[in-house]
Amino acid sequence: MSGPVDASTERRAVRFGSRDIAFAVERSGRRRTLSIVVERAGVVVKAPTSVDGAAIDAAVRARAPWIVGKLSGFDALAPEPPPRRYVSGESYSFLGRGLRLRVAVGDGARARVHIAGGWLWVTLPADLDGAARAPAVRAALVGWYRARAAEALPPRVDVYAERLGVPPPAVHVAGQDKRWGSCTAAGVLRLNWRVVMAPLALVDYVVAHEVCHLAVRDHSPAFWRLMDRVLPDWAARKARLGVEGPAFRV
Repeated sequence: MSGPVDASTERRAVRFGSRDIAFAVERSGRRRTLSIVVERAGVVVKAPTSVDGAAIDAAVRARAPWIVGKLSGFDALAPEPPPRRYVSGESYSFLGRGLRLRVAVGDGARARVHIAGGWLWVTLPADLDGAARAPAVRAALVGWYRARAAEALPPRVDVYAERLGVPPPAVHVAGQDKRWGSCTAAGVLRLNWRVVMAPLALVDYVVAHEVCHLAVRDHSPAFWRLMDRVLPDWAARKARLGVEGPAFRV
């Protein structure tokens, strides 16, 4: 979903020790609070239009140790994989199983996807021209992964809901760009379909995390104590997802 029409962006930087922290500022008249987001691509400050540059700089300096720590963590990660071309031979995965893409042409009217012999087959209609093939392959893969996620994720949610002692919540398979999952105020879990590319251990970390939010909405110590109870090795799984997660994409 696009941002508000009155949003504007600027670039700023502050000094922290021997390091300059560069960041983008996204201003919006609809915002009421200031927030700082640190991602692999950089630092973004989301601020109301009423907050001036000096106040924004002060907020970044106050959070500088946390920001630098997050950025250093990203620096230690493996480089981001190259863009997909959607051609035979590319690597994909399903629940941690490595697969190679094989693109073929068939006589059907719609693209079809299936796994056979370590290959993730995408069979396209014969009437697609060259320029239309890559988007068609991607669309077919996204549809296939979404369908597999709708099958695989609710049973894992049921497992952790039982461990926590809560009724199984409704599960919505979503396609968030920056989140593996979320829990709505109404208690609906939104789980990213891409997570089914990961091994089951990492799927279960995402699922357990969101199920625990049914009981504790924030990330307070009470939340992490709950995670300790339902998934004692959650920290190791979280760290592994941080390293391997960028590869789980279509």
